[in-house]
Amino acid sequence: MFLSGTAVFTAASALAGAAGSPAMLILARFLQGIGGAMAAAVSLGILGTLFAEPGQRARAIAVFSFTGAAGASIGQVLGGVLTDTASWRWIFINVPIGVATLAVALPALPATTKRPSCPLGNHSTE
Repeated sequence: MFLSGTAVFTAASALAGAAGSPAMLILARFLQGIGGAMAAAVSLGILGTLFAEPGQRARAIAVFSFTGAAGASIGQVLGGVLTDTASWRWIFINVPIGVATLAVALPALPATTKRPSCPLGNHSTE
């Protein structure tokens, strides 16, 4: 789900940057929202699976939280600067970031569909 969402978000970002009409831009932004929701919905679950030791998991979630907050803050300012100095199309600079994310995530994520056991105890997940 994370890989698919990131791919949808990245492709939609490229489409938004190349949009030739307001309708195409709105459609691309809608697709970005779908892709972003797909990836975000599983992000914390991935961290919980990849970082099993409590200390590592806490650090991973702290980094996740910090980058989310910093990205939201910096993104607003950087978007304004790019729009003012270059063009509105440059605000979709997240295309290379999405490609890099996919390149790093593909080998890093486990290739299993097995659900982890419940961290709260011996509760069946089936």
